[in-house]
Amino acid sequence: SLEKWDSDLQKKLTKEQYDPLGREFQAAVAFYRVILEDLADRPYPIPVKPMARPALDGAIGEQEWPAVACERFLRPYRLWAQQGRMPQADTRVFLGYDADNLFIALRCEEPTPDKLRKRIEERDGMVFTDDCGEIFLQPSGSQDYYHVAVNALGAIYDAKGADKAWNGDIVVKTRSGTAAWEIEAAIPFKALGVTPKRGERWRFNWARERYAGTPEVSSWCLLRSGFHEPERFWEMQFE
Repeated sequence: SLEKWDSDLQKKLTKEQYDPLGREFQAAVAFYRVILEDLADRPYPIPVKPMARPALDGAIGEQEWPAVACERFLRPYRLWAQQGRMPQADTRVFLGYDADNLFIALRCEEPTPDKLRKRIEERDGMVFTDDCGEIFLQPSGSQDYYHVAVNALGAIYDAKGADKAWNGDIVVKTRSGTAAWEIEAAIPFKALGVTPKRGERWRFNWARERYAGTPEVSSWCLLRSGFHEPERFWEMQFE
């Protein structure tokens, strides 16, 4: 087992030799444990259910949205040895769609809402230097993916890959509360160049950058180092 290998390493190496290797080894053990115990329990694909258009007022209403689709975000794998795998503040994602739009809502738990960093106001500014939620979408059959980031002020960065000349006509509202801040968004299928059929699968990831309290990054997909890793995106299916 991995634990036995770790024990053998400690017996054969001096403390000075083991310490740097041991941290990496423990991170590797945690990596495989996540795959076995966490990712294996996640539905694949994630179902996206039809819904009526929500109010889009920045407050996620339980009567408006289907149940939570994704939660238990993870830090990128490269940070586990120093920071652990789970972020201090979790994020929950709600999904739905109608004939014209994909609806996405993020509830970003925040124990120190008074410390939210929210400075960027212009479109396509450096939103990801603020507390923000990020959306990555790759429609079926597309080689490209779309990237949307929204900060707590509701400022939007949107791009096709890294090309921020793309603007998605996205409707966004945000709200800050005492224990979380929330994003509600409607992304028109027309802006993505495709309207999904029932049963169609897209690839995706949801991510978050947090600067209130101790800075941290997290995402729903298990990533190696950064958010732009489309080969590690999960799948969702339109019902």
